[in-house]
Amino acid sequence: MANSIISKGSTVDEAVTNGLQLLNTNVEEVSIEILEAGKKGILGLRMRPVIVKLTFIEEKTTSSQSDSLMQEAEKDASLVDYKSCAWVSDGKVNVKERAVVVPCEGIEFYVNDVITNKQAEVNDTDAISVIISPVIQHASCSVSIDRTGMSAYLNIQPGYTGYFQLEDAAPAAYLQLKTVEAKRDYQFVSIQEIVKRMEAAGITYGIHYDVVREAVQSTDGGTFVIAEGVPSVPGKNGEFHYHINMKGRTLSPAERKDGSVDFRESFYVPSVSPGQVVADYIPAVSGKNGKNVYGEDLPAPPVYELEISCDHGMMLAEPQKSLIATEHGRPLLKQKGKKVTASIVKKLKIKDDVDLAQGNIRFIGDVELMKNVKEHMVVHAEGDVVLHGNADHAEIIAGQTVYLHKSSINSKITAGKGSDLSSELNLLLDEICAILNAVYSAIKQIHGAAATKTSSEFANVSIGRLIDRVIEQKYKDLIPLMRTFTDKIQNQQNALQEGWFELAVQFQIRFLILQKEEFSSLENFSQLLQKAEDTRQNRQDVIDPNVCIHAAYAVNSELYSSGDITIHEKGIYNCKVHAYGKAEINGYMRGGELYAAGGAVIKETGSAGGVKTFVHVPAEASIRIEKVMEGTVIKVGCIIHRFNDETAQIYARLDENSQLVLY
Repeated sequence: MANSIISKGSTVDEAVTNGLQLLNTNVEEVSIEILEAGKKGILGLRMRPVIVKLTFIEEKTTSSQSDSLMQEAEKDASLVDYKSCAWVSDGKVNVKERAVVVPCEGIEFYVNDVITNKQAEVNDTDAISVIISPVIQHASCSVSIDRTGMSAYLNIQPGYTGYFQLEDAAPAAYLQLKTVEAKRDYQFVSIQEIVKRMEAAGITYGIHYDVVREAVQSTDGGTFVIAEGVPSVPGKNGEFHYHINMKGRTLSPAERKDGSVDFRESFYVPSVSPGQVVADYIPAVSGKNGKNVYGEDLPAPPVYELEISCDHGMMLAEPQKSLIATEHGRPLLKQKGKKVTASIVKKLKIKDDVDLAQGNIRFIGDVELMKNVKEHMVVHAEGDVVLHGNADHAEIIAGQTVYLHKSSINSKITAGKGSDLSSELNLLLDEICAILNAVYSAIKQIHGAAATKTSSEFANVSIGRLIDRVIEQKYKDLIPLMRTFTDKIQNQQNALQEGWFELAVQFQIRFLILQKEEFSSLENFSQLLQKAEDTRQNRQDVIDPNVCIHAAYAVNSELYSSGDITIHEKGIYNCKVHAYGKAEINGYMRGGELYAAGGAVIKETGSAGGVKTFVHVPAEASIRIEKVMEGTVIKVGCIIHRFNDETAQIYARLDENSQLVLY
């Protein structure tokens, strides 16, 4: 496109318009030079046309250049474009000979007392005047309170009257008028008006009057916090201050003088002597009430005192309510709601191997085994079991924590209320509930759509058949999972609570038998789903954060814990591990399977030979592995991922869309 063009017309306005059309642009993008002003003939008819030159503006003319244009035009007679021009000075339009003036929005432009809102060709004999009306913005304010009643806000905008004048402009044959604000007079909302609005909103407490004063004087306006309530401060329930560490735990191995590591003292088990103070009772402390901006009291949550009772080996000394041991043993405090029972757990110490000569061990308190538990032997304690040697083809059951200083070889270790059967059933039920929830959501969506579209392929399909179709097409794993679940319950129903058997029967008659009972409504399906969820939630009774299995090493063993499982030395090989809490393997995991309801942290999984190693956590938990080798499979919720290559520093969890995220 050419940078300039010469255009003709009977008037300057016509010549400029013709040129702009040829250049396909607007007047702001070009400079205009009048080459020939035209000449009138007899009777006012033009003998010569007006000739103008339009040139695209490449750079903005500086203010200093603008100021000197008129002077340069007068000095150089060849610059005919500035012999005919207009400019603005002190808010007034000035014309030399003739020019085109374009008014802008917000002004009334008069030529010889005739108003026009279009560009006009004017000359130095025309009477030109401009009227600019002031801009008026009315003041406004509003008061709002958040839904908690703890904060009140003032949204305020000051009023003002803005006065404008024409902006000075350099001489030009084609003059575009612009306005500039000369001054602004503000009108502010009064404090009395804001106070009136706060009273109408019911705000009586926590008012920040300094903020109100700042807001009414602000020329920018905005939103201000003008009142804040005081939240209640929770108190503390009655509690114990312990003089000993009540939880058994794994200690860092001690280093010998020769630099080797002594793992024999890797565990700490709390114990007390007669007369020793176990704990002091700290009475409940009431909280402090708060207040919202309405002036209403916000009561602090209620607190309660503990109801303390002492059992074997413990006494409560008044008036301080100190718990004092009367016998040797391990202190145990069991709390259920407000009730706390304190006792001393007796301890049985076996110095020799547990073998056929010794017989199986069954004891109400704690058991400490100084040597090994031999093949086919059973140790069952209601308290802790501490084993300094190995468990070899044996079974150890503890009502509390199991401490294995050495190894578990082809053995079964159980800590807490859980069992291998309940662990497996809970795993299956987790997956079944996840699929049933997905089926329910799909059926609800399809059924809702069918109700609004008579032409839908599902409009005349029963709920029962619709459920079958969704399962067949999208959730084929559900039926095999239910079959495994019901088979396990039928084989071991005497060892389970009644709720498990009732749920298995429902799965059979609704999904598994040939002449199954169809669901008559979506509500029926929802009721079965709720029963499954309730049975699943009942496992919370099994979880005990004070229970744990601590072991150095395990081979071909089964480990079940109502709390955590910690392998602190070599690791585990081809084991079945189930923790209702967290599983932490500080060594390797070669083969086998591990489930941890509270998440899993493992140093190394899999092997160079690709032996299958399976790690599973529920949807709300995560998996951390420092080194993943070939053969490792992880499962978070219902999402499975297989590793075919060695990978370092794995963190796996589900995002908000239930998609697996690997870091």
